[in-house]
Amino acid sequence: MDISQQAVLKTAAGVLQSTRKVGRFLHVLKPGLRFHLLFVVIGVALITLLASIYILFSFQRTQLIENARASSAALSNLVEANLFHAMQTDDWSMINDIIQLAVAERTIDTLRIVNTQGDVLASSDLSELSASFDLQDNLCQQCHAAGDRTFNKIGEYASDTGQQVLFSVNLINNQPECWVCHGVEQGVLGLLIIETPLTLMNNQLISGFWRTTLIALIACALLVGMLVPVLNHFVIRPVGVLSKGVDELTSGNLEYAVIPVNQDELGKLAESFDHMRLQLKDSYTEISRREKEAVTLYELGTKISASLEQSELLHSVAEAARELLSADIGFVGLFSEASREIIIKAAAGAGAEAHTGMSMPVCPGTPGDALLKGLPVIAEAYDQNNLLHFGSSLVAEERIVSALAVPLKLGESFLGMIQVMSRERRQFTQADAQLLMRLGYHVVVAIENAQLYQQLRYLATLEERDRLGREMHDHLAQILGYLNVRATMTDDLLSNGRTPEAKESLAELKRVAKIAYTDVREQIFNLRTSVSPRIGLLPTLQEYLAEYHTHYGLETRLVYEHESLTEFPSEVASQLLRIIQEALTNVRKHAGASQACIRFAHERGIVCIHVEDDGHGFPTDQPGDAKQQSYGLQIMRERAESVGGSLNLDSKPGKGTRVTVCIPAVSRN
Repeated sequence: MDISQQAVLKTAAGVLQSTRKVGRFLHVLKPGLRFHLLFVVIGVALITLLASIYILFSFQRTQLIENARASSAALSNLVEANLFHAMQTDDWSMINDIIQLAVAERTIDTLRIVNTQGDVLASSDLSELSASFDLQDNLCQQCHAAGDRTFNKIGEYASDTGQQVLFSVNLINNQPECWVCHGVEQGVLGLLIIETPLTLMNNQLISGFWRTTLIALIACALLVGMLVPVLNHFVIRPVGVLSKGVDELTSGNLEYAVIPVNQDELGKLAESFDHMRLQLKDSYTEISRREKEAVTLYELGTKISASLEQSELLHSVAEAARELLSADIGFVGLFSEASREIIIKAAAGAGAEAHTGMSMPVCPGTPGDALLKGLPVIAEAYDQNNLLHFGSSLVAEERIVSALAVPLKLGESFLGMIQVMSRERRQFTQADAQLLMRLGYHVVVAIENAQLYQQLRYLATLEERDRLGREMHDHLAQILGYLNVRATMTDDLLSNGRTPEAKESLAELKRVAKIAYTDVREQIFNLRTSVSPRIGLLPTLQEYLAEYHTHYGLETRLVYEHESLTEFPSEVASQLLRIIQEALTNVRKHAGASQACIRFAHERGIVCIHVEDDGHGFPTDQPGDAKQQSYGLQIMRERAESVGGSLNLDSKPGKGTRVTVCIPAVSRN
């Protein structure tokens, strides 16, 4: 490798090293697309430049070497022709003159003549005279290496000083016709070796290399200077706009608009990205709206479902509809099958209450008929044929402009409608109708629950009234009948002048009246005590037993293993309280006991409540007090069975009485 090639490669290595340093620096700084593209453009330009320079100078050097070889061959042949006669005549003076003349041109560094043994016969360097070349010498190896004995050879080699040298070896042959005088052994007169230095050529190449490199660098800078604005306009700015859009979208900002810079592929990509942003924004808006509606519907549904009174429920629905659609007035109407009308049952909004009770006909061709078919109705004040109103007075008085009504249906049954009205012009949409209909889904279930609750309360009232009637008949009615008979007898005794017997009869009347008074007061006391869902059975029972002891002097104890055994649903707790009250009434009236115990126990998934006393007891298989208690026991058994339980009676003479009611334990999963 010559000096020019080394210079090119050295420069390329320096540029690549600098490029790597710049690349590492940019990587540390985490540059953007602008720096990456600039780095790529400069790198590609420099690599292309260095490759072009290397190829150019390799080609130039090859051409110069070929020219030097041709010139050296021509010069060798010329010198050989001039030396041939002098060599034949052994005229060394002429030989030296020819050598000096050849060297005087300064295109030849060294010119020497050696014999076949390597002895220097003549040389332009006088210090080489009488010297001898060894076959291992660097110059000799150029021809004799690997058995190569080809002469008249031109080549290059590096001298001992490291200088690149072009050498030419010509064999000076004696002509055959001259062998008569010189002899065959003098067939080779000598070897002409000419060395031409390549230093000047290399210096010219290096000088041209730097000039060319400088020009190429300037051209590269100009090229980069022209490419950067082009890339900036067609690539960097459009990609920067897209990158900014991605960052804003990632941060949740859907308001940042991506505006295309150019109408090319990147511009179309920017338009598509902005279209996607708008779609995403619309989707988020729709999701937020639906989420808000769902939360509102849930809250309203919870509020509506919490009310079991139909009037309160319908008023809550009217208010909820008005709030949900931000309307001025909300109505709820129920359908009357008998009159074929929708009657307003609840109203919300300023001035709306005055219109409660108004009706809307349901007949063919009317908005009511559309509601009956399950269709929502949207109306405007300027369309008098389609306006949903209950007479012109409502529209005129309330200055109604827009209205929306949706049907309330439970399966195929038409229950009524929900309607909202606005005093300002507003175009209700199908989405508003769907929202109001979703509210209606909650409403129909709540209305059904309220109706069922009313029926349940009515049935419970009838059942309790029946039980009270039987209790009154069993106890109070019998006592009052007895008092009536006894009063008649006393009157007869007084009329007949039988005063002592009449006094005894009056004493009996007082005793029986006192019993009746005690029984009635106990009934009132028992009815006044009820289980509240908020308080529960245990606190209510504890308070009742304390008051019972105060009123009747009966010592009572409440025993339970854990409070969870006394936790029951409200209906179950109410029936259990009534059973315990009836059992204690029997203890007071019939047992003659000094104390009673109410004990809660858990037995294999069953909770049993035992009411025990220390009274005189009775044989359950004989008539007597057991008969007197039969009506009370029957009522207690009915109460237990109504909540899925059972009741048993255990009594023996002198052993007291135990009433046991067992019901399934409450699951707490």
